[in-house]
Amino acid sequence: MSEPDVDLISGIHLARQAWHVRIKNQGGLGLYVMIAPNKHSVYSENLPGWAVVAEPRKMVSAFLEAGRSDSTLIDLREPMLKAKAEAPYNLYYKTDTHWNRLGAWYGYKAMSEAIGRSHPWIKWLTDESVVITGEVERAGGDLSNFLRLRDYLTDREVGIEITQDIKVHRSAFHADGQRSENESVNIDSPQVPVLMESKNALNNMKVLWLRDSFGDALSPYMEATFSTLVRQHFGAVLGEPAAFQKLINEFKPDLVIMTTVERQSFVPFFANMPPLIVRSEDKAFAQVSHGVADKAVLHQLSSVDGELFEVTGGDPFIEIPLSSIVDGQKNTLLGFDFNCEEASSPNHSIQLFWHDRSKPWFSEEDSVRFDISTGHLTVDLSASASWSKSREVQSIRLDLNSPSCKKLTFENISLGEVLN
Repeated sequence: MSEPDVDLISGIHLARQAWHVRIKNQGGLGLYVMIAPNKHSVYSENLPGWAVVAEPRKMVSAFLEAGRSDSTLIDLREPMLKAKAEAPYNLYYKTDTHWNRLGAWYGYKAMSEAIGRSHPWIKWLTDESVVITGEVERAGGDLSNFLRLRDYLTDREVGIEITQDIKVHRSAFHADGQRSENESVNIDSPQVPVLMESKNALNNMKVLWLRDSFGDALSPYMEATFSTLVRQHFGAVLGEPAAFQKLINEFKPDLVIMTTVERQSFVPFFANMPPLIVRSEDKAFAQVSHGVADKAVLHQLSSVDGELFEVTGGDPFIEIPLSSIVDGQKNTLLGFDFNCEEASSPNHSIQLFWHDRSKPWFSEEDSVRFDISTGHLTVDLSASASWSKSREVQSIRLDLNSPSCKKLTFENISLGEVLN
């Protein structure tokens, strides 16, 4: 593999974990990504003898293997191969690249087992919840359409009925809660968020479901499981992390689930990290370490009274050792009190550096920039891939860029994780 491919594999895994932490930091259960296998990964014995494994598929396999131990990644290759051996009918259409309703059912069960290991209280459909009614004829799928043969080829659909009575209302999602009964809603491949409200669902939960066309056959099972779903094609939001963050802020999901197919899972926008968030409210978190103020090192700052410092030059910063080593992957919240006296501006540009024990010293690579105002602040560092990679942070440095204060304080510096 090339170095860019290795970096992309690492970047996608880091970004998924960062979004998982971000969603937990905002009160949710996290992000779980389910990847359905390509049809030829399940039914490889039906490939012609001249078919060879393409290079992109090798990259996807390496990517999935690298995430095998990560509970936020749900790889369905093994569960679907097992399902093929026991299922009464085919799991994928013959004339289409997608799984059928039976394949989606087995995928749903594997997903429920994976998420259930972390959240056992969530209720899921079971084999007793559905009735497989047999096969019926249907029109040919996308492969026959590619060949302009859809009018001449037919396929088989496996009928599955959910025994509970589910009534679903669909409408466009609006952050203000308004509904428009006559508004056009694209259900199959929604490029704008679609709200699905289910009566008699198993869980009274709000779930943000980012999906592709493999989600079509999954829809009945998801609607029966969660009372409120907002679903949208992942391509419409992942390309712009701010759009994904905006949707999370507006919908406030209990859980985010992303479903895609193997061939779509190794796309660069999956490596997009969350945007950096600085909150001015007092957000409580479980502190694991704090700044040791009496051991701080000052640069172009002079101590006036306790932790009140006077700016004496154009590059003021303070280096602060931490009371204990911090794992950046687990502990993503930085809190501190900031005050600025005799300020020329209400907003102030800060650059935060951190020193990991594996590195010789502070570096530009291990830093983030953000703007702050006075008060108690919480910075969500899950947006930084470098922070997530830093497993032994022993000190931090706060630089005041283009100093707009004559006197300032940095107090009550602490690092930790969100309170569950």
